[in-house]
Amino acid sequence: MAIMTGLYTRKEFALLPEGFPAQLVEGALVCEPSPAFGHQRIALELAERLKSIVGARRMGMAPLDIHVDEFNVYQPDVVVWREPLDDDVDFEALPPPLLVVEVLSPPTRGRDRNVKRIRLLDKGVEEVWLVDRENRTIEVFDRGRYADVPRRATGDFPHWLKRTARLRADARGALPRLTAA
Repeated sequence: MAIMTGLYTRKEFALLPEGFPAQLVEGALVCEPSPAFGHQRIALELAERLKSIVGARRMGMAPLDIHVDEFNVYQPDVVVWREPLDDDVDFEALPPPLLVVEVLSPPTRGRDRNVKRIRLLDKGVEEVWLVDRENRTIEVFDRGRYADVPRRATGDFPHWLKRTARLRADARGALPRLTAA
């Protein structure tokens, strides 16, 4: 991982070439190698399950930019929006997502948990899921209780991906909830 020193803004971040593997975190330009295969596999499986619930036009996967504020532009693993998006959407103009999922990795664990999670919830994201492969949990944080303990965490991860676990959405299109069957 490389961190460019200095204080960068969203405007400077926007000058990077498309596909440049970086995030803007607290004004620092953070460049990281591609995630491990297990990380990508879990993100893809979650994205597939979420897609089956909300549809392809309400979700996306990294790399895509979530503009948090002047000094923070993140590329979460999986994102779900409240409304379907057009193919040529301007991510900078979008309202905050409904859900952001981060699969934790050793080099990103602290930043995802202690910086990005809080900034995303402060920005207006309804829920942030932290998927922890090491501890086999998914922690769910919402805007009402993010400062202390996650609202719920699932054990027995990642077996819910392989068994009959399912994600469901209520009739109003609210956030999908993880339930074990």
